[in-house]
Amino acid sequence: MKNFTLLKKTERRGGIITSLSFLFVLFFSISFLLPSGVVAQNIQFTGIPIPPAVVDLGCLPQAPDCLSLGVSATTDCPGGIVTFTCQVETPTNTGCDWTADIVFWAWDDCGYSLSQTGTWTVTDDCGLLSTCEQTVTVLPQALYELEVAVYLQGPYAGSGTMNTNLNNDGDNHVPLSQPFGGSPWGYGGTENVPSLDADVVDWMLVELRTDEETMAFRKAGLLYNDGTLKVSFDGMVTDATPYYVVLYARNHMPVMSQNTITIPSTGVELDMTQLANAYGENSLILLESGSRDADVYGMIAGEVIPDGQLRYSGATNDRGPILAKILALGGLNINSVVNHGYWSEDVNMNDQLKYNGAGNDRGYILGNLTTLLGSPLLTGIYYSEVPGYYSIPVLKSQLSNEGPVDIYLAGSQEGVRVVVSTSELIETGVVDNIQFTLAWNADDTDVEAMLSGFTSDYGLQPQGEPVVVNGITYQVFASATATYLPSMWNEGEEQTVLSFATDQGIQMADRLWIADNGFTSQNNGMYYISVWGTDVTGQITSVAVSIDEPDQAMMIRTYPNPVSDGKLYIQVSGSSQERNLDIRVMDVRGNLVMNQPWTVSGTVTRVIDLTKLPQGAYMLNISGEQVNYHKKIILLSVN
Repeated sequence: MKNFTLLKKTERRGGIITSLSFLFVLFFSISFLLPSGVVAQNIQFTGIPIPPAVVDLGCLPQAPDCLSLGVSATTDCPGGIVTFTCQVETPTNTGCDWTADIVFWAWDDCGYSLSQTGTWTVTDDCGLLSTCEQTVTVLPQALYELEVAVYLQGPYAGSGTMNTNLNNDGDNHVPLSQPFGGSPWGYGGTENVPSLDADVVDWMLVELRTDEETMAFRKAGLLYNDGTLKVSFDGMVTDATPYYVVLYARNHMPVMSQNTITIPSTGVELDMTQLANAYGENSLILLESGSRDADVYGMIAGEVIPDGQLRYSGATNDRGPILAKILALGGLNINSVVNHGYWSEDVNMNDQLKYNGAGNDRGYILGNLTTLLGSPLLTGIYYSEVPGYYSIPVLKSQLSNEGPVDIYLAGSQEGVRVVVSTSELIETGVVDNIQFTLAWNADDTDVEAMLSGFTSDYGLQPQGEPVVVNGITYQVFASATATYLPSMWNEGEEQTVLSFATDQGIQMADRLWIADNGFTSQNNGMYYISVWGTDVTGQITSVAVSIDEPDQAMMIRTYPNPVSDGKLYIQVSGSSQERNLDIRVMDVRGNLVMNQPWTVSGTVTRVIDLTKLPQGAYMLNISGEQVNYHKKIILLSVN
């Protein structure tokens, strides 16, 4: 018995088979049986490979599931004839021009869509046959079509394919309508499909720009697991107009084409798997080296918050929302795994949220920052290279921090501690991120020596070497991993997050401060703390210290520091009784340059005008009954 197999090679492009070739030694025929009024096209041809010629067949079939498995024929007749027949029941379509190329299946000009079920049958001269039922969908011709080759790093599985877990776990989480209506895209398109092919990865948004920043048109389309994305701009573009192409995905950094392209009515292809074709110097991430004779690049995963920046630590970081989503969906701890959903926090798009362990989602963020910036700093930020997508926000003032967790320095004879304190109860909390910047006078070598040795139960590490700016030394600290808080963190209780051993702790604490200024904003060193991925950042404060029974409820905070506009704010809170205080400001030589009395009770704030003092370092002292507060103040030039 001799076995023959009908073979095919397909390349999926937007749900359309663009290449269909048959390798068969024997003569066979293909027949389309059409309804009354339409003549069936019966074509016969021979040769290996088959076919090299153009033949008339009919409209384009989509997703022939039967053929994708192959159709086999068996015959005992040497040299026997095998017939391959397609029987398709279709509605009346008299008058259509049925022309197609069997190598590159073309569209008819009917301008309609229909879907019917038919049967493929293979028979031989001995009467043996094999049948397979399938659904054939006929599509109208797509004009002005842009076909993009692009990979997403998150679901990339290697060898030019991506996983389709969001569409293949039985729940089919990928929506039938485009998902880009929310911020920042605000796209109101009505693109939708009745169902999804099994090889769909996700939706993507395609934007055409007339120049580097001016948006002209947008359309959403489906991305397939081989990296194919097809979108038609019929009725929008003209053949001669050049456009930049911008690609958006839900949780990947966007990318723009390096050069403009024109989109003719017959369509055009754009390869965005090559770094040379992308705008900027570092706008794609390497996925495979030397694959298919060239390095393969993809869109950068990890932009959980779509704001044009990839950030691991600090305000609006991209890792915190992952942990917050796990908690919101019922996770009990940092090792919890949540399955089945369509979430932007699912960075690798494997239908699973995971914060810790192998294959976790946050690892992509830190790994990509290290690769793209060439630095292991947790506080590094990668900004989108697509023009206009990221704009520098107004620097966040310390006055806007409204969370319940404040931070301050505490000095004692044992050393200096960085302390956080909450103004409200926090139960079963996990600190997933904390960062801040310590600052001191650049010529204070004693402080610098003290900071060289430290301990932290919250995984805090210095981010790079100390930096000196205008006579002030800055050192940023940040945490890499999550740390459990006490099960009940009660209001007013302290947690020491960083400590330095020295027998001169009180004096050292007066020569050191937690910075909040332009340097910290520009270098992602602002004070920030989050619990379960939620921002709980309060104020940078100071605690009143005394050698004799201080009022434990009384707090003093001063801000900003350094002082850039000549105005220093002093806030006293929690005073249990009326107190008479003295505010003194002394220069570095100990000379008194300002002295003001102040009567306080409860919570009050006072503004001290320092505009008449020259820039430099000063010592602030607030003293009174059970109060003796010291803090070093840096006054910058008002101009």
